[in-house]
Amino acid sequence: MNNDNLNAFGIWLEINGRSPFTVSGYIHDLKLFSSWNERVNGIPLSPYSLSVRDVLAYRTYLLMDQRASVRTYNRRLAALRAYVKWAREGGSIEWDPLENLRMLREHRPGSAFLGGKELSAVKRAAKRMVKRAKKPREKALALRDYAILSTLFSTGLRIHELCELDMTDIELSRRSGWLCVSKGSDIRRRKLRLRALIRLALEEWLEVRPWTKSSALFISLRSRRRVTRRAMQTCITRIGKSAGVKVTAQTLRHTFAKSLIEAGVSIDKVTRMLGLSDRYYTARIYGDSNDETSNNASE
Repeated sequence: MNNDNLNAFGIWLEINGRSPFTVSGYIHDLKLFSSWNERVNGIPLSPYSLSVRDVLAYRTYLLMDQRASVRTYNRRLAALRAYVKWAREGGSIEWDPLENLRMLREHRPGSAFLGGKELSAVKRAAKRMVKRAKKPREKALALRDYAILSTLFSTGLRIHELCELDMTDIELSRRSGWLCVSKGSDIRRRKLRLRALIRLALEEWLEVRPWTKSSALFISLRSRRRVTRRAMQTCITRIGKSAGVKVTAQTLRHTFAKSLIEAGVSIDKVTRMLGLSDRYYTARIYGDSNDETSNNASE
């Protein structure tokens, strides 16, 4: 890497109010990128040689090969962004090869996965509630809650996506079923296949669902309106408490994704099924699979 460029970049950082710690960190990160670039492309880093292809390849190298943390990746990207800004202000380049590259979100350690025994315990607790319900209203409530739980751990929906589902968003037949997430951005809109057990849970709920003008799939039995996120989370917590397992909608979403990865479903498909935009974020949270996705992996 050209030392004159590196020194000029360091001076520019200082002029722009960066701390000595940040300046030394950015220069260190740029040297690492330059070493990688020289190994891969045979040339050191310079403003003229930086390309979108190289930056994307470096991202793959960090996240998939080096298994770098999200914090490390974001710091390296911040250093490159500052370098590009310096180069553009100095007239060395006219465009930004990092324009469409985003920082990754850090995974919050509070989000957990359920083990197989824990998930089975939660399912059994929900079924027990259905069996023990005697009065029609109690039965309907238990069937609704069981359908909510089944949908969450079988599709990985966000809780607000489940709340927003309408009757027209599901297609049920004897041999197949589909669920459509039709609201939100293009990335979040998706169509998911429903397994036989979840189709049965939804059908049993629909048989006892009270008539209402609301088009919502899941409604409050008291108000006959769309069930709220808080009420939905309360029902999940109640089932988990009965099973002796701490569970949330987010926990079920993480468990769904993790089970797909362990079944050999590709990162790209899991990312699409979750309604996410960044496969690298999916890989960091749930791990990676080298196997090809089978058409029936989510069945």
